[in-house]
Amino acid sequence: MNMDIRSPGRSAFAPATAPHKPNDPVTETVKLNRVTISCLRSVAKSMAKKTQLHFLLGVQYLRFGFSRMAQEHLKTALDDYNPAESCDEKWRRLMEVKMKLAYAQSLYDFASTSRSVAPGTGRAKRAGKNESASSSSSAQPSIVESAKHSRTLQESVVNKAIEEAKQLLTKLIKDESTRVDCWNNMGRLIYDDCKPAVARMVYDQIVNSFPDNFDLMNNLGFLRILGNEPEKAGTNFKDIISKCPTHVEALSNYGVHLIINKEDFKSAQKVLSQGLAVNQSEPHMWNALAISYLMEGNHDYARECFGQARKNEKYHTGAAWSIRFTIANYLRRQAAMKTSLDEKIKFFQGVKNLLDSVMSYEETSDVHLAIAKLHLSRSAALRAATPAEAKKYANPEDEDSEAQRHMISAIKIDRTNTRAWNELGLSVMRTGNSKKAIDFFKMAVQTDPRRPALWINLGLAYQLHGSHNDARRVLIKALELDKDSIEAMNNLANLHKAKGELDEAKKIYVRCINTLNASAHKTSPRSRKLLAQAYNNLALVSIKEGNYQKAMDNLQFAQERYPGMACVRQNIQRLALRLENRMNIEHS
Repeated sequence: MNMDIRSPGRSAFAPATAPHKPNDPVTETVKLNRVTISCLRSVAKSMAKKTQLHFLLGVQYLRFGFSRMAQEHLKTALDDYNPAESCDEKWRRLMEVKMKLAYAQSLYDFASTSRSVAPGTGRAKRAGKNESASSSSSAQPSIVESAKHSRTLQESVVNKAIEEAKQLLTKLIKDESTRVDCWNNMGRLIYDDCKPAVARMVYDQIVNSFPDNFDLMNNLGFLRILGNEPEKAGTNFKDIISKCPTHVEALSNYGVHLIINKEDFKSAQKVLSQGLAVNQSEPHMWNALAISYLMEGNHDYARECFGQARKNEKYHTGAAWSIRFTIANYLRRQAAMKTSLDEKIKFFQGVKNLLDSVMSYEETSDVHLAIAKLHLSRSAALRAATPAEAKKYANPEDEDSEAQRHMISAIKIDRTNTRAWNELGLSVMRTGNSKKAIDFFKMAVQTDPRRPALWINLGLAYQLHGSHNDARRVLIKALELDKDSIEAMNNLANLHKAKGELDEAKKIYVRCINTLNASAHKTSPRSRKLLAQAYNNLALVSIKEGNYQKAMDNLQFAQERYPGMACVRQNIQRLALRLENRMNIEHS
C-alpha cells in the first residue's frame, strides 16, 4: 500500500531522461506476461479442469489489473482444487492458502476499481469528435436515471465481492493466524472497504505481532498519513529505510511525506532519487519527483519527470497520474494555512501547474472540478487579504467566474458528476442566487440521493429562497439518512427559530449539544466549533424569550468550547450592553 506517488533521478536532484530501450527489463517482463496469458488461454479449453492452469491465469490477470477475469479463474481453481493423496500436506496447505489469498485480492481489487469508475465519480473524459455528449436538458433525466440504476447495480456486485473476501480472509486468519500475508490482506481489504481508521487499528496490532515486517510498517505509515498523524508516519518510513534502504514503497511514501507535511522539497528529491535508483520504472515516484520540482518552480525538470511517469504507466495497472488530484488537494489545503498572501498564491500556482499537467494528458470532469476549487480557494484568500496585499493579483470576482466556468465544463463532460452539481449550487448560493442554487442542488440529489450533505444544501437554498415548507421537508430527509447529522439538526432548528417556533428550535439545539457531547470525537476542533455554534444558537432563542441570563450562560459555554468564534464574542458584548442598560433602567 502506498500513496501512489514515487520518483527518482540519475543524480540526487536531476531527473534521468533516458527512454526505455527495447531490451528494458520492465518492457520485456510485460511482453513475457502477455505471451504467458496468450499461451495459457490457448490451452485453456483442452485443460478446463486443470487447477494449476486457472491459478496461473488468475495471477497473470491480477498483474494486469483485470480483477474480474482474475476472479473467475481463481474461483475455478479453488473449486477444482483436489490434490493427489500422495501430495505433501504442508505443500497442499501452502498452495490452498496462496490460491485463497489471490482470490481475495481479486475480489477487493475489483471492488476498489469498480467504486472509482462508478457513474458520477468525475472520471468521464471529454467526448471526442465522433462521440458528442449531449448536454440538452431533454436528455438529462434519462442520463441521471441510467446513472442511478448503474450505480445501484454496481454497488450490489461490489458489496457482494467485499463480503465474500471478508469471509474468506476471516477464515484464513482463524486457520493461519501466524501468516503475515493473511493479516496484511485483511488490513488492505478493510482499507479498500472505505474504513481507513479501522484498518489503522488492525495494522497497529499486527505490526506489534510482526515487528520486523517492513510491508506492514509501510502500510501502517500510509494509514497514519491518512489519519493525520504525519510525525508517526514519517518515523515509520524512516525506520524502514534505515533497515532496508532499497524498500521502494517506503522511499516513495517518505518522499511524499516530506513534500506534503514538511515542504522539504530538496530532501524529498534525494529520497525519491534513491528509490528510482532501485527501480526506474515506477510512475508514482516520477510523479512525486515532478511535484517537488513544480513546487520549487523548476518547471523543466518537472515536465521531464511527468513525461517519465506517463511513459511508465502503461507497464502498471491503474493511472498513476490520478494521484495528482490527491496531492493538489493537500497543497490547496496547506495554502490556506499560510500566513502571507504571497505564500498562499505561490502554493496555489503549484497546484495549478499540477492540474494543468493532468489536463494535458486527459481532460476529465474531475480535473475541471479540481481547478474550479482552486479558483475558489484563491478567491477566498484574496477576500481575506488587505487591499494593499491583494491589488497586485486578480479580483476575487474574476476567480469566482473562472471557478463557475470550470464547474460548467465538468458537468458538460459528465452530467452525473454529483460533486460538480453541488459545488455549482454552493457557488451561485454565495452570490445570493438561491433560485439557481435550488436547481443545481436538485440535480445533485437526483444523481446521488443517499448523501445527507446534498439534502442539507438543498434545504439551506430553500430557506434562503423563503420556501420554508420545502426546506423543512428536505432537512427531515437528511436526518432520515443520518439521524446524528449536526448540520441538518442545526439548520432545521434555525428554520423553526425563524418561524417563531422557539420551543421546537430549543429542543433541536439541545439535541445537537447532546449528540456532540456523546461523540467519540467531541474534543476535535470541528466538534468544538459545532458545539459552540449550537450553544450560540440556543442563546439567541433565550434572548427572544427574554431570558437574558440563560442566554449569557450559553454564550459563555460557546466561548469556552471555541474561543475564536467572532459571532459569539460579538453576541456577548451586545448582550452585556443590553443587560447593563436594563439594570440602569431598573435602578433609576
